[in-house]
Parts: sequence; structure tokens; C-alpha cells
Amino acid sequence: MQADDLLIRDAISASDICTGEVIDLLPVIDVFNIIAVIAQESIDNAQQLLGVKSPAEFLELSSAHFRKQLETFAGQSKHLTGMAQKMTAHAVEPLQAGMKNALSKTA
Repeated sequence: MQADDLLIRDAISASDICTGEVIDLLPVIDVFNIIAVIAQESIDNAQQLLGVKSPAEFLELSSAHFRKQLETFAGQSKHLTGMAQKMTAHAVEPLQAGMKNALSKTA
């Protein structure tokens, strides 16, 4: 977990978390962290490319950056898929409870 992420989460009061008002913001924080990682990696790559001395070095750095982006993307995709599944399950809970309640009244 990154330091900025910890600061944001620490700023959220326990009472807000208990009432469920902040729970919906946590995936947004994760998405912003993903964007920040992508931006920082791109800036780092650009700085490295400014110092290349040969086309071979340029290709080596570009290939390494591309591999790193693919690995990062794969990990972030798994994380986002897990978040989407949790959010879907959380969103469906009230509907399921309502349907169970309605079915129990008709039975």
C-alpha cells in the first residue's frame, strides 16, 4: 500500500466507515492509485529515454518499459476485476433481501 493511500485512508474517520458512507470511495481511491502508478512509470521511462546514447539502448529501454507495463496491467486488471465483483455482490445484496422478503410473504 502506498503512503498516499495510507494518508487518505487514515483521514477517513471510523464513524464514516461504520455508517458505510466511505466504503463506496475506497474503489475510487484504488483507481486513482492505479492512474498514479501508470503516470509515474511513464515519467520514469521518459527520463530514462532522454539519456540514451544509441538506438540499441533506446530499444532495450522501450522493450523493458513495455514488459513492465504489461505486467502492471495484468496485476491491475485482476485487482479491478476483484473490485468489480465485490461491488456487484454488494449492490445486489439489497435486491436479494427484498426478493427473499417478497417471496416469503407470498409463501
